[in-house]
Amino acid sequence: MPRKYAKMGFKKGWKAFRKAHPKRGKKAATKTKRNVKKVARRRSYSRKRRRRGPKTIPILPLVGLAVGLAEPVTNIVNDPSPESIKQSLNHIVASYSGFNAIEGQFQPEMMLKGLLPLVGGLLAHKLVSALGGNRAFANLPSPFNKLRL
Repeated sequence: MPRKYAKMGFKKGWKAFRKAHPKRGKKAATKTKRNVKKVARRRSYSRKRRRRGPKTIPILPLVGLAVGLAEPVTNIVNDPSPESIKQSLNHIVASYSGFNAIEGQFQPEMMLKGLLPLVGGLLAHKLVSALGGNRAFANLPSPFNKLRL
């Protein structure tokens, strides 16, 4: 836009400029016809959606969890009294966290009964799946293919 119109301000300047130069920027209509070659449209393919596989159950971490829960659960089954249940729940908490709530003390040797087998099961699960052991389970028939080591 020339300075003459720029001094008027943006809106007024453009309005005056367009009024003074009506054909500038507009294309003239052509009288000749152009022969346009027709091209077939491209097909649009939809993306394949990834489906989730079935829920799988990792065996080795469950074995580690069962080791820590075996003793307290058998105590509850053998003696379902409230005192036995309280001690068994305290034993479960102590075997995974190391904290004995009844005595109020931290006992790290209790974690050897619960937390260590669980972590060992998780590490073994990672090792087996990295070595390709779970692919063998995936090829088994229906109820067994949902299991993973």
